[in-house]
Amino acid sequence: IRAFKKSGKKLKIAGDGPDLARLQRIAAGASNIEFLGRVTSDRDRLYVVYGVNDAASLRSAEESLQLRMLMNRGNTTSSTELWELIGAEKSTGRRLWTAGGERVEDRFRNELSQAWFFGPPIVAEGRLYQVFERDGLISVGCLEASSGQLLWSTPLLTPEFSIQQDARRQLLSARGLVHKGVLIASTTAGWVFAIDLLTHSILWAQQLPVVQEGQMRIPRGMGRG
Repeated sequence: IRAFKKSGKKLKIAGDGPDLARLQRIAAGASNIEFLGRVTSDRDRLYVVYGVNDAASLRSAEESLQLRMLMNRGNTTSSTELWELIGAEKSTGRRLWTAGGERVEDRFRNELSQAWFFGPPIVAEGRLYQVFERDGLISVGCLEASSGQLLWSTPLLTPEFSIQQDARRQLLSARGLVHKGVLIASTTAGWVFAIDLLTHSILWAQQLPVVQEGQMRIPRGMGRG
């Protein structure tokens, strides 16, 4: 990181871990270094969710939580950062497509604009399954892996507080898997859903028990950011 910071060459860092905050501090102020967060992949492509605001990517998780808590108390007028889901060619790192981010004209077919993505998508058989929230509604969407086109989406639930008002959920990510034509996915709001991939309908829903982690109440089975 120090070498790239000195040279000015572009560096993209994927993944997370216990050293992430330290590395972000080393990279602070370097616009050529980008932290992409956790990724998923298939044979040919990487799928990454990251914040559009570069300044936000250089904050530690603790600093982000403090800022979001201030926002929720009305002590700042800063808006919650936007998120993008990108597909990148694994061999070259070239960006192939982008979903989410700023709202654009309808003709550009960005149906996921201004959505909050709960971690990278679940990858299965040429499809991506992404849990997201927009306008206070948590949904799961199916995207074409090669193009990022949204094929269908199913509404799941409306949380008590929207993601912009819930600093705790902003630090969580959704997890899931596909098995025998059924998608099983968590939501960060304490529920797990099973979706029939043929009919796109909800087969069942199960509320998770809540465990205490420090001062935060986190549904069991929910991953941290």
